[in-house]
Amino acid sequence: MLRPTPRRFSPAAFVSAALLALTAGVSSPALADDGDAKSKDVKPADAKPAIAKANVAHIKLTGSFPEAPQPEGPFGNLTQTLEKAKGRIEKAATDDRISAVLLEIDAPSVGFTKARSLRASIKAVRDAGKPVYAYFEDASTPGYLVACAADKVIAPESGGVMMVGLRAEVEFYKELFDDFQVQPEMLRVGKFKSAAEPYTRSSMSPEFREELTEVLGDIYANILATVAETRGMEQDAVDAAIDSGPHTALGAKAAGLIDEILYEDQIADLIKKDLNAGEVRVVEDYLKPKPKKYEGFSGLMDLLNDLSGETATSAAKGPKIAVIYALGPIISGKSVESPFTGAQSMGSETMIEAIDEAREDDDVKAVVLRVDSPGGSALASDLMWRALVRLKAEKPLIVSMGEVAGSGGYYIAMPGDTIIADPSTITGSIGVVGGKLAFGETFKRFGVTHDVVQFGDNAGTLSLLTPFDESEEAAMRKMLAEIYELFTKKAAEGREMDLEKLKELAGGRIYSGERAKELGLVDELGTLEDAIALAEQAAAKRFDDVDEGDELGRLNLPKPVNPFEALFENGLPGMIRMQQTAVAEAAVAAAVDALPEPLAGVAERLGTLETLAKERALVVMPFGLKVK
Repeated sequence: MLRPTPRRFSPAAFVSAALLALTAGVSSPALADDGDAKSKDVKPADAKPAIAKANVAHIKLTGSFPEAPQPEGPFGNLTQTLEKAKGRIEKAATDDRISAVLLEIDAPSVGFTKARSLRASIKAVRDAGKPVYAYFEDASTPGYLVACAADKVIAPESGGVMMVGLRAEVEFYKELFDDFQVQPEMLRVGKFKSAAEPYTRSSMSPEFREELTEVLGDIYANILATVAETRGMEQDAVDAAIDSGPHTALGAKAAGLIDEILYEDQIADLIKKDLNAGEVRVVEDYLKPKPKKYEGFSGLMDLLNDLSGETATSAAKGPKIAVIYALGPIISGKSVESPFTGAQSMGSETMIEAIDEAREDDDVKAVVLRVDSPGGSALASDLMWRALVRLKAEKPLIVSMGEVAGSGGYYIAMPGDTIIADPSTITGSIGVVGGKLAFGETFKRFGVTHDVVQFGDNAGTLSLLTPFDESEEAAMRKMLAEIYELFTKKAAEGREMDLEKLKELAGGRIYSGERAKELGLVDELGTLEDAIALAEQAAAKRFDDVDEGDELGRLNLPKPVNPFEALFENGLPGMIRMQQTAVAEAAVAAAVDALPEPLAGVAERLGTLETLAKERALVVMPFGLKVK
């Protein structure tokens, strides 16, 4: 069904009713002017310098670097997305005013895929002949992986490197359920489909342990190789450094993990010496958005334009690459935030609208689907798969996998002309799980009883009071088996692989991106930027109005709701509700992030159970992986 493109409000149309009560003090981000930036000056040395004055771009890397498009205007631009952070680093590579880059690594909350993407941007600066310095006080594994891409890694005397290896801790709830007489009724298709194990077992099955050991082993080997190559060390030496960690700065330097032990105020002198510069000026927060003031009539016009949410990229005419962000657990309906974790879910309705928009836009010449999802609803996954198949028939479709693209996440990746994964991506998990929790005995324990009248042999299938009877279980197993056959058949067709060979790789088993490439489940290893470059090449081959080497515009989808649209579609109360919801979601996400790991895992499991209660079958990963 064709969906009309939603009408977007033009700010100019509302100038006459321009809400004159708006004050001039409302703030929004703008690019920092280097001339206004704080600087640290070092007096010229006595010897004649090779460089009279060296400007050093200071960029602080902190936070989670979300990939999803953020609302434009005064309410969203301050968020440091991954795209913005990379853009600031890469701009320094081409900025003739900049001689070097200083990265302040402040506990970035990133996984291996985002760390590798940031490393690629650092490499671009080094390839441009500009040295990069990385400074941190304490570095976890992801932070260190970003830092060690620099020419020199620096920490203060009291700092340290908290890189101690990988450890997977999986929560199991069977004994808790036994205590409260909750009866988990979980069915699966696939020997390795272990998504139900936390609810039905007290420890890992041999199959679960086997696949998890293999995946973590692959990721650990990749860490060793990455650090060894970047630091010029043997992998055995890196392994020994990790085994003897954590390290103080002194121990880290002795192990070859850092280069200098300096306080932050001493770094300018180091750079001055390295560059043989007469003067060093550190440009604080290089190109970081800063608040701007809306003053007078021109300020009002700027505010209205910002509130409209139209970016230069999305509003520009001409050939474009659409990047569709498929992030979070998959659910039916519209995308929402989980009440248990505050994390974004991927709604089939929202995603299909975005896919159709890219397909129907004649300016969009190719599409990149960025998948970072553990899966979820089998139905929603299949509906999105169909929309992507329709898109692929008209335009090139390249898939880029993030940290996780398993089960339903792999399902929606299958239509891609080319699938690109990170070596550390967790993917596969081609299997199906379904079931429920029965609370009837729990209610009885607290003095609550139920009586039932039913028509239909299997009317109790969805009841949360009783376990499946023989007939209900047989019907559920038949349904899950049919969904599994559908999943594997489509996977085999998408990968152009014999069905029986595909089934040997399926069974719910998870793989690292590197191993998935060896097995033919993905095509290439690389980053989102590699996928975009490949999409541009594919567009040049497919369309006459695109030439090879053209740098195409960018359209990010799904488009975030902006306050301007919320105001005129739902009135002022609607806009206020949107802001209140955003604050509440951020609070929930922050609270969950602050929980001890076991409790945070419980919150994530509750989110899975919430989805299971609404869906007849799930294609979902058995666990989440959080890197520390």
